[in-house]
Amino acid sequence: MPGYDLTRLNAVLVDDSPFMLKLLQMILRSMGIRSVRCFRDPVSALIEVKTFQPHLVVTDMLMPTLDGSKLTRALREEAAPVCFTPVLVLSGFTDKEHVIRASNSGANYVLAKPVSVETLHRRIISLIEDNRPFVRTPSYIGPERRIDKRRPPGPEQRSPAADADVLYI
Repeated sequence: MPGYDLTRLNAVLVDDSPFMLKLLQMILRSMGIRSVRCFRDPVSALIEVKTFQPHLVVTDMLMPTLDGSKLTRALREEAAPVCFTPVLVLSGFTDKEHVIRASNSGANYVLAKPVSVETLHRRIISLIEDNRPFVRTPSYIGPERRIDKRRPPGPEQRSPAADADVLYI
């Protein structure tokens, strides 16, 4: 795939499905990522991330022992540099509740399964180019959730009230 040389990236994959792990490993390797460690058990993955210090963690959302949002939250609560590790959450459950839970855990992106190679590649490139600040509050640890701080295109529309917020239409 054109663009960045991803051969020096390290990745950790976490999914309770051996099929998904193998598929994701093949996809990442096709992008040039050679160092990929796979885990069916999120607890083992969490331990490995502390020593291996990958550039990327890709995790399933729903797993029996520790789900992807709890794994992400645990990573975010670790000391630097582990807490800054980019996390992509993959899920077959794309309802609002699951997406918000993953986002609130500190995930960089939430992607729907089945994920295409192109979509996964675009998100990895987005992570490389991502310059969002890291936020640490009592209720949230992770990348700034507002992705695009630029103003929407088009004319500014103001409400008749002088102290009203700006509305974009």
